[in-house]
Amino acid sequence: MAAVVVAVASVGFGASLVQQEQLMALTPPELSGHALGLHSAGMLTMQGVSAGLAGAVAQLTSPATAMVVMAVASIAVTVALSLSVAGEREERRPGGGGDGEERAVGGLGVADVDG
Repeated sequence: MAAVVVAVASVGFGASLVQQEQLMALTPPELSGHALGLHSAGMLTMQGVSAGLAGAVAQLTSPATAMVVMAVASIAVTVALSLSVAGEREERRPGGGGDGEERAVGGLGVADVDG
């Protein structure tokens, strides 16, 4: 059973690498270090916030309920982000409302210096 849990956790970690690759593809090269730093800081911060939230839920209910609540929240966030990314990919397709590059650069608050 432990091997199955480790395998599932490894798949989740592998998925985060794909997201990091997408972040780097959308980030101008001169800002890649800043983007990775913000990504890492955000992930670590939310891990701490989530642990505190899980502890609070466990104090008010039971540890089992807290695990279920956090698992459901995790799945909900994963589905919402997956749908968001799928929608953005559709918009970046040729004829789908834009090439994506202008939105990605503008979304970071960086001027497009190439014109």
